[in-house]
Amino acid sequence: MIKKDIELGRSTSKKDYFDKILTRDISSDISILFKIDLGLKKIIQYKDLKKFLKIQKSINYEHVVEEIARHILKKEKLKKYYEFISINNIIENYNNGKNILSFQYEHVNDLGQIFWCTIIVDSFFDVIDKKNYSRIFIKDITYRKKIELSLDIKAELDRDTNLYNRVTIEKLIINELEKKGPCVMGILSINNIKELNKSIGILNSKKLFLELGNIMKINLHSNILLGRISEDKIIMFAKNFPKFKLKEKIERVYFKAFAKENSFSFAYYFKFSIGIGFSNGEMTFDNLYSKTYEALLNAKTNGNNNYYIYKDKKNDSKKLLQNINKKKISVLTKEEFIFRNISLLDSSYSFENSINILLKNIKNYFKLDRIEVKLKYGVYSSDSFNNFYKKIGINKKRADRIDVSIIFNKIVVGNLSGENFKINISNKEVLNVMAQLISYEYAKYKSLREECYSRKYDKLTGLLNHNSYARKMSKLNIESLSSLGVLYVDVNNFKNINFISGRKYGDEILKKIADSFSNYFPVSLKFRLYGDIFFVLCEDLTYKKFENSVRQWEKFIDENFIISISIGKAWSDVDIDFNKLCKTAEEFLKYSKEEYYDKKDIEELQKIERKIKFMKNLKCGNFKIHLQPKADTKTGNIFGAEALTRFYSNGEVHLPYKFIPQLERDGFIKYLDKYVFEEVCKLLSKWIKEGKKLIKISLNFSRSTFMTKGIVEDIINIANKYNIPRNYIEIEMTETIGELDKDSIKGIFTKIVDEGFLISLDDFGARYSNMSVLMYMYFNTIKLDKSLINDVVSNEKSRIIIKNIFRICRELNIGSIAEGVETEEQFVILKELGCDAVQGYLFNKAISINHFEKLYI
Repeated sequence: MIKKDIELGRSTSKKDYFDKILTRDISSDISILFKIDLGLKKIIQYKDLKKFLKIQKSINYEHVVEEIARHILKKEKLKKYYEFISINNIIENYNNGKNILSFQYEHVNDLGQIFWCTIIVDSFFDVIDKKNYSRIFIKDITYRKKIELSLDIKAELDRDTNLYNRVTIEKLIINELEKKGPCVMGILSINNIKELNKSIGILNSKKLFLELGNIMKINLHSNILLGRISEDKIIMFAKNFPKFKLKEKIERVYFKAFAKENSFSFAYYFKFSIGIGFSNGEMTFDNLYSKTYEALLNAKTNGNNNYYIYKDKKNDSKKLLQNINKKKISVLTKEEFIFRNISLLDSSYSFENSINILLKNIKNYFKLDRIEVKLKYGVYSSDSFNNFYKKIGINKKRADRIDVSIIFNKIVVGNLSGENFKINISNKEVLNVMAQLISYEYAKYKSLREECYSRKYDKLTGLLNHNSYARKMSKLNIESLSSLGVLYVDVNNFKNINFISGRKYGDEILKKIADSFSNYFPVSLKFRLYGDIFFVLCEDLTYKKFENSVRQWEKFIDENFIISISIGKAWSDVDIDFNKLCKTAEEFLKYSKEEYYDKKDIEELQKIERKIKFMKNLKCGNFKIHLQPKADTKTGNIFGAEALTRFYSNGEVHLPYKFIPQLERDGFIKYLDKYVFEEVCKLLSKWIKEGKKLIKISLNFSRSTFMTKGIVEDIINIANKYNIPRNYIEIEMTETIGELDKDSIKGIFTKIVDEGFLISLDDFGARYSNMSVLMYMYFNTIKLDKSLINDVVSNEKSRIIIKNIFRICRELNIGSIAEGVETEEQFVILKELGCDAVQGYLFNKAISINHFEKLYI
């Protein structure tokens, strides 16, 4: 059974579809091409097939399969080949969403020459004749395969595009550049990836990228290396490939992937830019990449769906400056002045040089006494590129001054100022255009600088990244070293740290660890390889110094962090072998991890014992609900209560702070939260049966409980079991919920609210106030933490803050409640500030259900 799938990348409404496939600009390295009808399971059209098979009789699919098999060098590959090429396999993969399949093998021609080939199957559904087809062709990939096999690392693919991943593509290009010779590089950037993820979803975005990767592999020659270097960028590289040829190839890909003529057009989804750079054979990877990336930025400046070819600018800017000086700047028209300066910026080779010449031209055009530009684009004052200042001229008695804001992305990032205009005064609005030009140039060059930085350094920690590690290892000159020490560092159970404390906390841990290396390994190279794995390379250090540095660093971590680390180290000064040292260090790291997890196994047994004991207490009813009343500030009447847990053991009553933290560490808190929820439902059901009045009861859910799979379904089932009105249950969560994935949490809360339950934001202001959570989620109530209420009587600033929080609540139609109210004076002030409700010892502490019923029900 074949599914008729017309999802992304599978439909066409063109007539004579196959004729267009056969004649369109596919890559010149394709050996044969034929089309099969998947329903009939036979070949219906072909190109170069008889020439390839050297037969003249009628062609059937089984014959073609056998003829290709005859040319496969390694016979052990035949079984996989037959499985791959079978029409049933093609149909099965197509029905499972895989419309592009590929199979690599070594091909032997009739002269005995060996080539690497790949068979590509491209399946699609034709909406005109309502049939499923596959086109199958063979590409010569010998060039790509040979340089791939020459790598000293395993060539790996990016799973979303099936192109090389960043590490592999960079290594391939670096190897090719070392062989010298002219080459060309292109970078394709999808400029709207974030918007795309939001509009069609991450899964569909990945489908688009996979389709784009397949189209590029099919339409570009195999001599062109393709890799994905970031979420939104694909890199192209070719050796001894004329620049006009790559331009031509890119235009072909553009026509196939983006042109509006196509029935399925990426232009409907993607907004893209392409930059192209060239090398005469004397460039490093970084230099060529920088040129290509600058071309990409120019393409982006020209608007979406453009490409730009890098121009060598050093000579151009001098020539252009001479042309400008031929005609006196002061007599240029407004339009001429703007046009000349746009051309100047486009040809300048550095931002500083661009601004310097631009300011001189503005000064001469208006005969100003002084012109200056100030920019503050970023938050790091140490980065000179974030804070740029340049002035030309001297201060005189100011008669006339104009300040123009420099705006980028609707944010003021600086200003352009001129003093004492003497000529062309009627053209002052030119300054607005100049300010906009500066903004564009600044953003472009800053982006280039940041891209170069991110290629070498880890953005989070500032340490060298995995790419820098690979380059350093390939160029490490062992013969020049007196000694070499290596250190691997791995944070134990780091995933659990992120889960319990949040990703922000985890990131802070990694940054502090990275910062600590500089004090104990100041002259060594420090890398963040990936995740929580660090690597330190210590060249020319004595064994004593190396060991002491490691020991002191371990001591620092132990005394200053509540984490556990595993390390592996090795040092040598005789017959230094880097790979052997790394292997030794990795083995020690493995032993260290095993020791940690052996200890964890013991802790896990203890945890199991604690769980058995906890579940037994839960079942026996030793965890009991107490209710603390909530009072309306206007009337003073009790309108609701909060359900709080107490643990009864051996005649003692234990407050939450004695057992909640351990339950959270062990991951058992979800059981207690669901238990309390069910107890509240039981209580409301009991009151209904007894004819008592109902009041709203709130209860706390921990952050980890909200992350439990199926939590919404669980609480719905419990509520249905007791058949209670859901608007009498309010679920509270702390403001730290804002640290979790916004879309996931929003989805959970929406389900809860849609089911009729109330939602409250608890402990607001306890640690920090995540105001953004109020922007994307609705709460019925916000509860102010006791820490904000404590000094409301004596602290005027506290009253101002609290008053404005209550005002925000009213404007958002959210109820407000203050906890921890202990005095009449606090109650009066909170009432005056606009608080809706309070709870605290002023009215009552948390009391047993029986006592609560006698007093308030």
